Amino acid sequence: MITTGIIYKAVSPSGKVYIGQTVKTLSKRVVRHHYYAFRKGYKEYDYKFARAIRKYGDDLEWSILHKNIQAHKLSKLEIKEIKKYDSFNNGYNGTEGGDGTIGRIHSEETKRKISKSLMGNIRSKETKKKLSKAHRGKKLSKEHKKKIGEAGKGRKVSKETRKKLSKIFSGGNGKGGKLNINVAQKIRKEYAIGKYTGTELAKKYKVCKATIGKIINNLSWKIKTN
Repeated sequence: MITTGIIYKAVSPSGKVYIGQTVKTLSKRVVRHHYYAFRKGYKEYDYKFARAIRKYGDDLEWSILHKNIQAHKLSKLEIKEIKKYDSFNNGYNGTEGGDGTIGRIHSEETKRKISKSLMGNIRSKETKKKLSKAHRGKKLSKEHKKKIGEAGKGRKVSKETRKKLSKIFSGGNGKGGKLNINVAQKIRKEYAIGKYTGTELAKKYKVCKATIGKIINNLSWKIKTN
């Protein structure tokens, strides 16, 4: 299968332009730009475009200039568009193009930081191993099993409780749900600036971590692009 990508453009209220390339979707690239723009530990934090993202946020206008371009042709086309919009001299591009992230390999340390930030607090392999050993071979007494069984018998969940649980586990995407596009945008911002982890956002908005992950990665409540 031939890998294809896009050339995209971002314009700030000041009229300055940023040109970029990616083999991902534009929405995913937007999320990634925001991720680095608010992470002081990464070199991208000091890029001109990162500063523009922090300054203008949602006021930046994103659009696709070219799509379904074979990956090996993207760099040449990117250079052409940067020159056309003069975004290197009078815009947000830090180079004349052709040095996109295609094929870039993150270091193990970078992968670890990104994974930790996106997933929230996750038990280490060592912790899981210790917990597994602690519970291995542990057997419940007949009396204990009997009590557990009796405790669950006849338990009824009210309609109101079922309704609340449904909203929580569905992520609030249905009618009357707690999430909407404005809340989703707020979640992305709070995550991007490092105010909350994915786990903390899930607790704050009373949804599961999977729902937060989908919002952060623009798989639900998607950012609209031109």
